[in-house]
Amino acid sequence: MASKAKNPAKFKKGKKLCRKCGVYKPFTSEFFHVQNRRECGLHSNCKSCTNAYSAKYRSKFTLEVLVAYSRSTVPSCICCGESDASFLCIDHINGGGTQEIKKFNGLYYLLLHLKNSGYPKGYQVLCHNCNNSKSTGEKCVHKRESLFKFLFSNEYKKRKSSRKPNLSTVIIGRTDVKMCSGCLEVKPATFEYFTKQKNGLYGLKSDCKSCYSEYRHQYVKETRYKALVHFSLTDAPECLCCGESELEFLCIDHIEGGGKQHRKEMGGGNHQISSVNGFLKMIKDPDKDKYQILCWNCNFSKHKNGECSHKQKN
Repeated sequence: MASKAKNPAKFKKGKKLCRKCGVYKPFTSEFFHVQNRRECGLHSNCKSCTNAYSAKYRSKFTLEVLVAYSRSTVPSCICCGESDASFLCIDHINGGGTQEIKKFNGLYYLLLHLKNSGYPKGYQVLCHNCNNSKSTGEKCVHKRESLFKFLFSNEYKKRKSSRKPNLSTVIIGRTDVKMCSGCLEVKPATFEYFTKQKNGLYGLKSDCKSCYSEYRHQYVKETRYKALVHFSLTDAPECLCCGESELEFLCIDHIEGGGKQHRKEMGGGNHQISSVNGFLKMIKDPDKDKYQILCWNCNFSKHKNGECSHKQKN
């Protein structure tokens, strides 16, 4: 660690005075950010004060960008009309938001780029609920049917009960074709029609690509719904904070935080498969009380501010 500054009033028994809060804290990088240009090698403000100032500044800057892309001086979701700034975000109209955020090494630097570029077209203001719904279904659920609707249809229940994944798909006397165990149609036994599977007949899956894709998407939604029901305190899943009940807007929140790290530990590989494995592992977790159901708006607000905006108002 670099030598201490000349002003002895700032230091006392191995501790450094935070210029912002006026509290003496240990003279280490655990409590102060490293700043090599300073004589003592550490920032004049402690990490808590620096982080609080940074969060306040970024919130103010984000609001400025939201106003620029809104149709009025008060930003609001262009889909549902939500006007609480802590629930709003910038959406990429034509998709690709995750890749662009990675390109600029973070959301803040992307927003800074938008401002410096004169707020180019291709962006809009959405709440986190509508944004997440749009990202999974091209349009928000306000403008289309719910992706979970099929779960409650008699057709799906009937098809699921009659599904025969172990059905023999061999066509006697033919090795160039096989029957799909989903739609029961005979198709060429090639990678064009079937996905590769080492232990499958002819090295192919029993379902054709079309049936497997549909089944996989439905299985992901069904597993997610089971997880929402499992952790819900009511018969029908709803946000514990605001009462939102639209399934596409709901997610599982880690009450004490650490959700990102937990997903890394459970995930890996294909996103859909990771989602399924993650939901199944959470359902089997004996410590059920560390999870709760929140909508995306309340979850993001809680992550950003420590508690949801609804509770701050109350």
